[in-house]
Amino acid sequence: AEVDLSTEIAVPCQAGDVALFHTLVLHHSLPNRTDQWRRSFICHYIHPDAVSPTDHTRLPRIQVSN
Repeated sequence: AEVDLSTEIAVPCQAGDVALFHTLVLHHSLPNRTDQWRRSFICHYIHPDAVSPTDHTRLPRIQVSN
């Protein structure tokens, strides 16, 4: 599958902001132009009774193009 970047939606964030995404949402950020590390915290919540509707091991590879 190929991703059409003309449909992307910008989510402007300031230093210290938090952006939350669903596990299957494609996302990216611009290069870090500071001398400081960019940090991320990844947390998954899955209810013990949850059943995956998708076999995630078989998701298509995605090609991103400009």
